Amino acid sequence: MLLILVMVIGLLAGPVALGWYALRSFDRGMSVHTYESVDAARSLARALGLALADDDHVDYGEYTSAFRDPGAYLVVDTSSPQRLARIVHDSGLPAPTPVPTEVSLRSVGQHGPPRTPTLLTSTVQRNGNYLTACWDPVRAPRRLYVSAFET
Repeated sequence: MLLILVMVIGLLAGPVALGWYALRSFDRGMSVHTYESVDAARSLARALGLALADDDHVDYGEYTSAFRDPGAYLVVDTSSPQRLARIVHDSGLPAPTPVPTEVSLRSVGQHGPPRTPTLLTSTVQRNGNYLTACWDPVRAPRRLYVSAFET
């Protein structure tokens, strides 16, 4: 009798457990996940038009996977201010503008740029995808902060 009870419970619990696992896996694939990955961030940013050379050093890379709208955030240390200007130009970013004080920035503790009066930004939109760069040509002329979002 105990053997029959165990078999019945197994037959009922198996499909329930399998359904729960399938639902959880589907939910995991549909939700947003953010993780540090220089390679994934560099790859997405390049695909959206960021003109990085192989020798440009990405100090920090973060990739956000999402069902439809992945994103990347990079902190790039360039070899010179001229190299930074070349990246901005070759990426097709328009003329920069000062960052307005009301615009929220990623905090310095989260690899964001320090808010300074000389901080510049530029954004380009291509086919609904966004590439934004911030840099300070006076206080940190070799460091570029880049956000890339595919929509």
